[in-house]
Amino acid sequence: MRFSKISAFVTAVMLLSVPMQKFSVPVSAEENSEENMYGTIDLLSYIIREDNTVKINFTDITEGDIVIPAEIEGFPVTELGDNVFQGRENITSVTLPDSITGIGNNAFSGCTSLTSVNIPANLKSLGAYAFENCPITEAVLPETLESVGAGVFSGCSLLKELNIPDSVSEIGGAVCSNCTSLESLKLSAQMTELPKENNIDFLENCISLKSITIPENLTRIESNPFKTCTALETIEADENNQIYTSVDSILCTKTGLCLTVYPAGKTDKICTLPEGITRIGTSAFCNTAYLEELILPSTLDRLGIAASAFLDCKSLKKVVIPEGVINLAAFTFWNCENLKEIVLPESLYSVMNGAFLNCSSLENIIIPDNVSKLDSNVFSGCTSLKSVTLGTGIKEIGSSIFKDCENLTDIYYTGTQEQWEKIAIQQKGNEIFQNVQIHFEESAPEILTGDINQDGQVSVSDVLLLQKYLHGQESFTKAQFQTADLTQDGKVNIFDFIKLKYLFLETK
Repeated sequence: MRFSKISAFVTAVMLLSVPMQKFSVPVSAEENSEENMYGTIDLLSYIIREDNTVKINFTDITEGDIVIPAEIEGFPVTELGDNVFQGRENITSVTLPDSITGIGNNAFSGCTSLTSVNIPANLKSLGAYAFENCPITEAVLPETLESVGAGVFSGCSLLKELNIPDSVSEIGGAVCSNCTSLESLKLSAQMTELPKENNIDFLENCISLKSITIPENLTRIESNPFKTCTALETIEADENNQIYTSVDSILCTKTGLCLTVYPAGKTDKICTLPEGITRIGTSAFCNTAYLEELILPSTLDRLGIAASAFLDCKSLKKVVIPEGVINLAAFTFWNCENLKEIVLPESLYSVMNGAFLNCSSLENIIIPDNVSKLDSNVFSGCTSLKSVTLGTGIKEIGSSIFKDCENLTDIYYTGTQEQWEKIAIQQKGNEIFQNVQIHFEESAPEILTGDINQDGQVSVSDVLLLQKYLHGQESFTKAQFQTADLTQDGKVNIFDFIKLKYLFLETK
């Protein structure tokens, strides 16, 4: 049945009076044209537009299996409007005709029983959040598709495979967020970035995804968009990509070799980064589950470690920062709850906010002499921290630096008490300085010859550490080099190793 705009208005009023009715009929300026005709068929409200195509823009259907006709009154159905089936929790399947070229925003969003829907073969546009939170298991996108809105498959927790065809040139953010069963994903060759939506990553919480290939034109990756893909083991890059390459399944830039993403699910326990890498990007190692020891290259530049680089590396136990690095950025090792050994370079100048926040296994740390600033909350939440050695370069200590460090008893300052009193220590959250013992120059802990790991004793750990150094598998700080030079000839070699072994045997 076809009727005029006045009849449509009367019908709409009548529909709104029915208690089951919860959805309004969206009418755009284009649809307000006098030439458009309105109608209903099988509880579907539609518009026949000036170009003799039909748009479904409202329905009273609330449950069951739905079949959308290919034609209404002899005209092709080409579009599902915004919100048409949104929130219809008892709809189980939808069959769409191939005549449809556009699916509107939120078209099936919240259809929490919808397990089956076919994507029309001639579809060109797929609106934002069209299938949000639908338990669909399959979505085959046609090669005709040109644009995909934000969050289209967000929350489709049963979707296992998705191929975004190369025809897609426009794509929104968070398209696959919370697709927790997604195992295989192919990105469009036209994609230039992995956009976010409301600060949600394109692949947020895709916890089953194991591998991904960065296509040729995707040349902008920021702040590790894969950081919540905790099963991801392999990242490859198309050989024609001008910006990115893959080194041992790790994503790096080609120029300057910035390590952009270390896959969170990569199972290696020890990682030796190759020489030539100059920078570690923001959140690059975030959520790495298996990595226990990281050996960084000497080629890292002065500001070579970005913010949150090792955030939530739960298994990480040991890191040596190479000489030349002058700054530890904010939250570098935040929530590295098993980190016990961290060696800082003499070149280090500043340690920024929350750098070791919640490193709850860290017991002792030596801050090199050149460090002039410890920012706020640097060691906040380090509940096992017992002692800290601070160099004479310290000029400023930020607020709450040792907040919740309940086991901290000793601070060793390598300068005099007079020098200590000149340090600008913010009062907020630093009451702990009233309760710990501060040791000055005359009471600084004695460094034992051969105590390379600086744990207060000569043990087999020191012997193994020197052995690694001699095999090129370990680097030493200036202080470690001095204590390892047992022959005091300005070199560390096999003769020092022999002497250390005898020293160790004598102390047993």
